[in-house]
Amino acid sequence: MPCLVHASTNQARSPKISAKLPRTSIPHSTSGAGMTEIRRRRPGGQTGTSLGADAFAWAALICAAMILASWAALAIGQWAAGLPITVNPVHRALSGDPVEWPRESTMVLLALAAVLAAVGSAAAWRKWSSRTGCGVDIAARTMQSPRELIGVDKTSGPEVHDGSNRGMLLGYTISGHRPVYLVWEMVCTVIAGTRTGKSAAYAIRAILDAPGPCIATSNKADVWAHTDLPRRSNGARTWLADPQGVTGAERIEFWWNPLAHVSQLRHARRLASFFVAASTPIDSRVDSYFDGGAKELLALYMLASAIAGGDLVHVLEWLGNPLDETADRILQSAGKLRAAARIGEARDLHPRQRDGLLDMARRFLDVLSDDDYARMALPPRRRRFVLTGGRDIRTEPGTYIHNLPVFDPVQFVTSRDTLYALSMEGADSAAALTTALVGQVLDAAVAESTKHGGRLLIPLIAVLDEVANICKLPELPSQYSHFGGRGIIPLTFLQSRKQGERVWGPGPMAEMLDQSVQIYGGNVADTEYLGDLSKLIGGHDVSTLTESIAAGPRGRSRSLSWRTEEILTVDDLAALPKQRAIIRFPHHKPILVNKIWWWDSEHRAAINDSLISHGIEPFGAKRPALKGIDPVEQSEYRSAPDWREAPE
Repeated sequence: MPCLVHASTNQARSPKISAKLPRTSIPHSTSGAGMTEIRRRRPGGQTGTSLGADAFAWAALICAAMILASWAALAIGQWAAGLPITVNPVHRALSGDPVEWPRESTMVLLALAAVLAAVGSAAAWRKWSSRTGCGVDIAARTMQSPRELIGVDKTSGPEVHDGSNRGMLLGYTISGHRPVYLVWEMVCTVIAGTRTGKSAAYAIRAILDAPGPCIATSNKADVWAHTDLPRRSNGARTWLADPQGVTGAERIEFWWNPLAHVSQLRHARRLASFFVAASTPIDSRVDSYFDGGAKELLALYMLASAIAGGDLVHVLEWLGNPLDETADRILQSAGKLRAAARIGEARDLHPRQRDGLLDMARRFLDVLSDDDYARMALPPRRRRFVLTGGRDIRTEPGTYIHNLPVFDPVQFVTSRDTLYALSMEGADSAAALTTALVGQVLDAAVAESTKHGGRLLIPLIAVLDEVANICKLPELPSQYSHFGGRGIIPLTFLQSRKQGERVWGPGPMAEMLDQSVQIYGGNVADTEYLGDLSKLIGGHDVSTLTESIAAGPRGRSRSLSWRTEEILTVDDLAALPKQRAIIRFPHHKPILVNKIWWWDSEHRAAINDSLISHGIEPFGAKRPALKGIDPVEQSEYRSAPDWREAPE
């Protein structure tokens, strides 16, 4: 029997969704009308999207509103005109009685129509304005429901001691337009490629929303230029360390003593680990004997200098002279006999072996060979150590080298100050100093939290941008497991997951992501990472409707089947629009959100004032040099040392 088979396969993939209808026909068949409907639902049968249902619902709502408005206009107009109010005009009209429509009813109807149009326009704008140009938004309909999110509201975080804000706005969900927050008990990892607005959407806001002390690292000037002035309000202070001129000129506005709180060998080992991590190339081959021995030797010399009131340049000088006995004499005088003996044992090694250890230990402090960099870790007036004829050591005051104020990490973590540690990668990097400085501040915060039941009274926010290049904290992934509970909130920014794996290894990097709020901001081409993220987002059910039209008593028959497809594929995630982000909160599936740029926030006026104070034109100023550049890139160009240069 001749028949026509019409099979419609409904694609559910984003951002571009199409329905292609393959047809197979048999000659001399009768023709019939087919039916096409795109339908998606969350696994388990919960419907996420039906395009036809949406249109029907809107049409029904509009009709109901028109009928209700007409009835209200009739009743109010009749009342205003002094006429009897017709309760059921439809019944009266069907009964043959005329229904009088006064002029007042027309005026009321026009007013109601204007109100309904305004309300409808506002609702439509709120629902769709953030989606303009983003075909990926349709995926939000079958992703994690925003109504099911727990612990992401502004009031979800623990109460801050002085009543300050409890979290930072991360954006609004595409589905439901619900605000989601990073509350001050969650740590965060942001993975996003270049030109995705990491600073404009997250770093700058995090600094300005910080209720207490804040650390900011970066290899660009934008975070400092945008936030410096607001963070100095209410008597707070900003501390800028920019030895490489990231802001356009070399600026070291303070000095700090890395040895100030070193009194035991374990403290010295901790400090040495920062310099070792920052000074060791990612792809270098590690020799367990020489690397381990050099690191221990560095810690022993650091302990000696700390006990005698010296500085790190003393350590560098002692390591450069294999016959210098100053360090072991200091340790002997302080009763650190085993530590002194370890230095003596190293000195008694074969000259080639000894020199190899000393040279490697000295390389960890190569950053101090630059006098300008070294000034950041030197006191205004250094000491000189003079060996006497016996076993004693005499100290003498040296010359004054600067008059900078001292930065104390212990005092900083109980303040509302801001530390800007800026550096760049490369052979001339000051990353070793940046890493040690930030590492000691975080250690001081941990120690302070133990005084208050394990949690800081006011959270410390650490915006760690370019952490893999300029602030390679060796234990950061393991610290993620307890930082949030202590009120220490790091936001770690990485270009990709592989970048983090090169610094800490695949295992620690995976733990870091598992224990944090994970934000994917787009422009990453790592298919392995994107594949894992796609699996976390999950799949949805997509329908395939098959319709057969045949001659005979059976007539038309339909069959509907469902299959599961990924909500967002790897290529969807790789092409994620700049204004969107995927956020995964602990115990939830990822959600799709709209980023909120700083110029759309309550901080815009304060940030523009800060830009002006640093000689940078505020956002919104019209300049031919920035014509055609999107707002995110404008923000970056304006705060660059030479912001007038043309875009790449």
